[in-house]
Amino acid sequence: ALSVTVGGGGSFALVVKSDHSLWACGINDRGQLGSGTIQGSAEYIKIMDNVSKAAAGDKFAFAVKQDGTLWAWGANDRGQLGDGTAIDRLSPVKVADGIADTNAYYALTTDGRMLEIGNGFAEAATGVSRILNGSLAIMTDGSLWSCSVEYDDYYITDDAISACEDGEANCYVIKTDHSLWLTEMFSEDDTSSGTEIAHGYKDVANFEIDYDGGWPGFVLLDADNVLYYLDYIDGDGNLQLKKIADNIAAFAFSSVTVENDCGTHFCIDTSGQLYAWGKNYYGVFGKGRTAGYSDTPVTVAFP
Repeated sequence: ALSVTVGGGGSFALVVKSDHSLWACGINDRGQLGSGTIQGSAEYIKIMDNVSKAAAGDKFAFAVKQDGTLWAWGANDRGQLGDGTAIDRLSPVKVADGIADTNAYYALTTDGRMLEIGNGFAEAATGVSRILNGSLAIMTDGSLWSCSVEYDDYYITDDAISACEDGEANCYVIKTDHSLWLTEMFSEDDTSSGTEIAHGYKDVANFEIDYDGGWPGFVLLDADNVLYYLDYIDGDGNLQLKKIADNIAAFAFSSVTVENDCGTHFCIDTSGQLYAWGKNYYGVFGKGRTAGYSDTPVTVAFP
């Protein structure tokens, strides 16, 4: 597998394989699998070819094809697919050209513009190199910003390669030297430098926890490709970590909900093998059944 994305609180997943084919599995009540029906599947089914990136939202999804076109499907009651309607789409429909990336809420154009998909592709920023989760963006000069169509853009820090919000108006940021920082998002004078808290990491992400106060969870990938949960930072500033797996190249975490109280998470190892753990919610482990749970990563079944 090249990439994996999980949406709907872990209820469906999309995988781009090494041949750039897109495969989907899980619940399909709003057409979020893109299969042309509303019938769910506990086995992975092929959706389309020539895909470079997929991104799953709540009950909708997007794919960027190798020709730069953006395709959308699933729930569309709020116009979140960007097709100018409020009609659910059971199969992928083309909604834009000249797209390099998407996170299911924003799209990055090939000329570096960040567009809000569900807001008529309104421009949120220019000069963007990468879009991260939510409204975070890394500019061509390496600076990290929070960008928005409706509100002022906020500078966060420089030299960023990965970042996520911490739930308290701060960001965990990994910089080009693999240092991990905790940095204020909305400093009054745009000069907050933050605090370096660790070194030796290359990716950080959060995942939403929809109960017990709604605080996010966090994961870290270190420079040796070991994936960890970040449990907490102790009073001496030391990271308290729980190891998940070795030799990891990419990962995707679902939100944790009351219904899916352990989440459904995925990782791809450095050989391209896809794994899942947590709850086999709506059959996203791809094994033809909708029950089951695993504390540790297990191989995902593909045709």
